[in-house]
Formats: sequence, structure tokens, C-alpha cells
Amino acid sequence: MTVPQSPSPWRKHLKTVFAGVGIFVVACCVLGLVVSRMGNQDAAQIPPAATASPATAGATTDEPTTDSGATAPEPTIEPTVVPPTPELTVTPEPVVLAEGASRQNPAPLNTEFRGKTWAFAITNVIRGSEANALIAEANMFNDAPAEGFEYVLATVKVTNIATEDKAENVMLATYIRLTGSRNQLYNMANVVEPTQLEGDVFPNGSVEGQITFEVPSDESNLMFVLNEAFAFGPALYVEYDTGASVVPDPSIVMPDTQIGLSRDTPAKLDDTMVINPVVFRIDEVVRGADAAKMVEDANQFNDPPAEGMEYVCIKITLKYLGDGQPDSTYSTALASNEFRLIGSQNVLYDVPTVVEPLPQFSDMDANSVYAGGIISGWIVREVPAGESGLLLQYQPQFDFFDTSMRYIALP
Repeated sequence: MTVPQSPSPWRKHLKTVFAGVGIFVVACCVLGLVVSRMGNQDAAQIPPAATASPATAGATTDEPTTDSGATAPEPTIEPTVVPPTPELTVTPEPVVLAEGASRQNPAPLNTEFRGKTWAFAITNVIRGSEANALIAEANMFNDAPAEGFEYVLATVKVTNIATEDKAENVMLATYIRLTGSRNQLYNMANVVEPTQLEGDVFPNGSVEGQITFEVPSDESNLMFVLNEAFAFGPALYVEYDTGASVVPDPSIVMPDTQIGLSRDTPAKLDDTMVINPVVFRIDEVVRGADAAKMVEDANQFNDPPAEGMEYVCIKITLKYLGDGQPDSTYSTALASNEFRLIGSQNVLYDVPTVVEPLPQFSDMDANSVYAGGIISGWIVREVPAGESGLLLQYQPQFDFFDTSMRYIALP
């Protein structure tokens, strides 16, 4: 006889689980139905958003009304107004130049320049007829100043401030020049002073002596430019004329002239050439016997032109436009070497060793100019006698790629 067996315990538990899941599902359905109905009732209470449409002339639209019959205000969309940001106005601080650091604000006379080895100051200055007379009396071979020029005689006190116990020669101590409103730097004149600046000095030793400059009689705003010899540091500007000040014109800006770019298309003799940072023109050309006479009169030791050759004297006027720095200078001491001659034989001729007629273009007593400064004078070149097709080639120093080279046709 078969005895019926009771269900296994795990089956009883399975039934219980199924029953719980069914109850949970039913409960969720009921709860979802209730929430859905409540949401529909709330949505029915929110009025729909009004839609704005563009108005047309003569057209009427149905106005939405409230329960009380009053017309509801039409919604509008206003652009967002962003208040302007106030501009920040910056007032530039005035540039205060240190006293003696520039031509605009030179230091007073007797201000001492201090270098590495030497300290020195201009203690006294004599100018004009009195200085001319003192120079004439100092040495019978001293020349009088050129017409329209005068001497400036300055007394300098020099002190050895080195730490090494060694005597130094004061003739190698200073590098002093003079400048003024013409934007030209004047070197010391080649004369014998009443009291010469000379001697060997140990540390803490001092000597006084005089130096001389030759300047145009109408030169104004005179000031000394002090620096130690063989030094590359900033100079000290010291006024001679009370209240002296030179403010350079910062607006000297000119584009390069695009003429004379090749030997086939040279510029004309009367063309003004602009090749930054200079502008120049040819004022006069003399060649042959007249040029030889000019060179002979310029210096008794000048040689005549070599056999079969002739001199060509060229007068050039050049103005330095500057490089943006108020006290930068342009040297004319080597500028004459920037001008060379070439002719029909296609040879670029070397510069002869002669003393040029006065005024000299590369005058060693005034071999540098500031922006706005002008130098005018003669250069001398030597070419085969009678050579035709002469061109003056201009090429500034350091023009390694020939971008600034120009040619000017000469007679």
C-alpha cells in the first residue's frame, strides 16, 4: 500500500514567495493609478502659456479673458539689458628722467661722474673770445677757430678711485664730448691748452687740467657728455648753459625710397635718398684737375692721384633719423666708407688715403650725431681718368644681405 507523501518544505516556501510577489505587484498598480489621477487634476488647473504673434495693420485677435471678464495683459519678451562696463581710464605716469641720465635733464656743472677707475667733474668753463685768446696764447701753433666757430675751454678734475695700488695715466681716463641744439657731438679740439690734463695718479690722487672744444658760435643748450675712456656704460650729461635741455623730435619717420635699386636703374643726381635710419643727398661733384687742386689744398701731405687716375670730390649732406631711442647716435667717422664708386669697367674702387677738403664729411672732431643731426661735407674717391658711367654706390655698415644698397648716377 502506497502511503502519500507530504510536499517538500522548499515547495511550501516557493508558494509563499509567489504569493508575496503577487501582492506587491497589485499594490504598485493601485498606487500608480492613484498618482496618475491626482496629476491629471493638477494639470487641468494650470492655464496654457499664451503665444505671442506679430500684429498686422487692421487685424483683430481674440483676447484671452479672465473669469471676471477683464482682458488679461499680453505677455511680452523684453531683451536683457546688460549695463555697459565702465572703461578703465589709465593715466600714464609721467616719465621722470634721472638727473644727468639724458639730454632732456642734464645734471648741473660740477656733478661728478664715477666709473670703475676714475671719477671726474667739469669744474669751470670759458667760452667765446676769452677762450679763443687763451688758446692763442697757450701755443703759437694753435689755430684760430674756423669762421663761425669758437672755442670752449673746460677745466676737469680727475681722481683715481681704483682699489689696486697702481698709478694710472689721466690721459686715458676720460671720454668727454660736447653737444647742443644741433644734435651733434663735438670731440676735443686738437690744440694745446694753457693747463694740460696729464700725469700719472695713484688711488685717491687727483689732478686738474683743461680740454678744448670747437663749436659753432650760435650753438645753444650746450652740455657735456661724460664717460670713462674705453667704457660702454651710460654717459652722464652735465649742463654748461643754465637750463640746457634738448628734447628730440620722436616723429622723424620716413619710408625708404625705392629708387636706385640696381646699377641698371640708378637714382638721379638730385634725388634725395631715404635709407633708414638716414636720409642724404649729393650736393656737388668735382672731378679731374679741379678735384686734384682741392685735395692738394686740403693738406700739403696729400699725394696727387696715381698715374692714369683722377680724384672725384663729392659733397654729401646726411641727416640721421634716429632709431626710437632719444639719445642714440649715428657715427659719421666710418660713414664715408659706405660710399664707393663704380664705373663702366665694373670695378668697385677702393677709398684713397687722403685728407678731405673742408668741411669733411667724416670730420673726426664731430663724428657722431643724434636724431635730427645733420652732417655735410666732402669725401674723395679715385677712379681711372675719364671713366664714364660713374655710379655712387651706397651700402650702410652691416647690410649683409644688400637690402639697403642704392646707386646714384654721377656726371
